[in-house]
Amino acid sequence: MIQCLPMVKTKSKTSKTKPAPKTGAKKTDQKGKSSPRFSRKTTIATVIVLFLLGLFYFNRHWFVVAIVNGQPIWRWQYNQILEKQYGSQVLDQMIDKRLIEQKAKEKGVVIDQEAIDQEIDQIKESLGPDNSLEEILAFQGMTMADLREEIKNQLILEELLSAGVEVSQEEIDQYLVDNEETIIAEGEEERASEALEAIRIDKMNQKFQGWYQAIREEAEITYLIGRQSPNSED
Repeated sequence: MIQCLPMVKTKSKTSKTKPAPKTGAKKTDQKGKSSPRFSRKTTIATVIVLFLLGLFYFNRHWFVVAIVNGQPIWRWQYNQILEKQYGSQVLDQMIDKRLIEQKAKEKGVVIDQEAIDQEIDQIKESLGPDNSLEEILAFQGMTMADLREEIKNQLILEELLSAGVEVSQEEIDQYLVDNEETIIAEGEEERASEALEAIRIDKMNQKFQGWYQAIREEAEITYLIGRQSPNSED
């Protein structure tokens, strides 16, 4: 026999629903002050802007080359005029230098610092004690590093052109006769050495034009600033 237990009535509790939290509300700290939140991208962008502003302020000459009565002359304007007036000449010089460097690498020509130092010593000796090489270079807008680079290029070119250049004793004797009054060296050996070097340089100068024309024709040069490549077909 199943005994039924009496049902006990219980008071039902009504549950109050809590309001949903509002989206976008600012977090507050214990003192009730709102704390702003910055994203990582915003912080990085701010740092970049500040860096660029500082770069512009401390390196204004990168962008402005002069200010005339409060009006700036921008570097791009300056470069544009330079390119129109001297761009072709400067570019050709840079191409020539690159071609010579490539040919020197191909032939295994290497110029050591000692050879450059010897050339500089000879220049200083020719100037005498009363003239400063550094001051002369500064007057020409050059530095010692510029001079060393020029000497290096000259020695490379001489090494490339000297191949096959021969000077006979008859040529030396004839040069001494023809240039007796202009030779600086004293002593028979020194005068002969000066004559030999002068004849070698003259022959290399005569050889240069044909040699240079040949390497220009062999090279593949593409101009990207509106000039026609020398080897391009019409």
